[in-house]
Amino acid sequence: MLLNVSIFSFPASAESTERDISIDSEPALQQLIDSLEELRISHEVAAFGLLIIEKDAVVTLSTRGVANRDSDEPISDDAVFRIGSISKLFTGLVAAQLSADNVLDLDTPIKRWPVNDAYTNPWTDKHPVTTAQLLEHTAGLTDLSKPEWDYSDPRQLPLGKTLRLHPDARTAQWAPGLHYSYSNAGAGLAAYVMELATDKPYEQLLQEIVLTPLAMNSTSALPPSGNRLAQGYNTDGRTPIPYWHQIFRPFGAINSTLADMSKLLRVLLNKGTLDGQRFYTEAVIERTELLTTSLASRNGLQHGYGLGNYNWYRDGIEFHGHGGDADGYLSRMGYNRTTNSGYFLVITAFQPATLKKMTTLVEKYLIRDAASPPAAADWSLTDDDIAAITGNYERTTRRFPTSKSTSKGAVLRIFSRDSNALYYQHGEKKPVRLLPVTDNLFRHENEVTATLFIGAGEDGDIYFQSGSDNFRRISATETGGE
Repeated sequence: MLLNVSIFSFPASAESTERDISIDSEPALQQLIDSLEELRISHEVAAFGLLIIEKDAVVTLSTRGVANRDSDEPISDDAVFRIGSISKLFTGLVAAQLSADNVLDLDTPIKRWPVNDAYTNPWTDKHPVTTAQLLEHTAGLTDLSKPEWDYSDPRQLPLGKTLRLHPDARTAQWAPGLHYSYSNAGAGLAAYVMELATDKPYEQLLQEIVLTPLAMNSTSALPPSGNRLAQGYNTDGRTPIPYWHQIFRPFGAINSTLADMSKLLRVLLNKGTLDGQRFYTEAVIERTELLTTSLASRNGLQHGYGLGNYNWYRDGIEFHGHGGDADGYLSRMGYNRTTNSGYFLVITAFQPATLKKMTTLVEKYLIRDAASPPAAADWSLTDDDIAAITGNYERTTRRFPTSKSTSKGAVLRIFSRDSNALYYQHGEKKPVRLLPVTDNLFRHENEVTATLFIGAGEDGDIYFQSGSDNFRRISATETGGE
């Protein structure tokens, strides 16, 4: 089945960047590391790893804590960590390169390949599923079913087999290409399409397109050999969690080191180059960051999820990257071109609040000297524009199969008051001001660019789309109110 001739062309592998690593002795950086260590100790996290890139150089590669509480062995700087869903960024990069090589058209319906028994799409005639939709989480799929989450078979079965274990779990619940809703299943199905398009298994594509060119020699989607893998722990920071053999490795199985992740970070920051060598075109990197397949993105919204690569803002500065959860490990990778900096942070405990506190400290450090960009210019809506979107809305999507897709009655209300100022309100929560950026793109008061879409779909219905929140208007209301 495997092709004998490589369909990819890359320069020689990148040399190790370990020679560039130097610990910056600036008080601010040391204070950051000390603060992270205080959080680690106070929350009983066994270990953390921190990588920081500034101006295309590794300024710190630091680990603290113990690799395993049983042996009390100190964590080493070359320890292997599970990076969870940051794996999707690798999968998206593979897809973007295959597209650039004209091997896989990301917008071609996947039904052209023999995959119809691995998913169901009731809208297939008018709204067929594409690889881009699977990777951008707009294919209409919910997340994994419980049997798929609980799956942990060490035999590393191929995607073609595991996708057919629970095919009913992959049934589109709303028209593909309408809403964004996070689904780990999508990455598995997308990678399987890549395999069929190339006659190569996902692991080989990952090796050829990312790991070998960038000399990420300690990175793999398969369990690492030896004893370099740091142990992951539960919420208490002390109960070990066994290795999770995911049902679809492309969504979250990759293991890596801080040094290896530095190479990926730098090539993303530099839009395809590393140490003077070009490994990907700028267009390939930009495609991973681009949103193309939801109703919101087709109307100009570029806040959200691209090919395994999403964006967010810290004090007005845009970051790209991804977060990861690998049962006992939580991680975050982010980069911004405003200050030409990035980071990879991982902790060996399932403590989302702790990771969030650490991430905030790291990102604020990276943008410490950056001025917030000016907010988008004010946009005036007409009375007709306002009347077209005010009203009561019901939820139209759900992430997990067992949750309800819609509630009985309205769960969100959009209304105007104070000289046509717009607000939205979830249930009994405090109303939130909406500032128009265009006729159908909006931002919050503390944001500098559009992060929400409110407008009509091709079916004529009015939708509110914000991150993973998707609502449909069910009735118009009078203006004003609380």
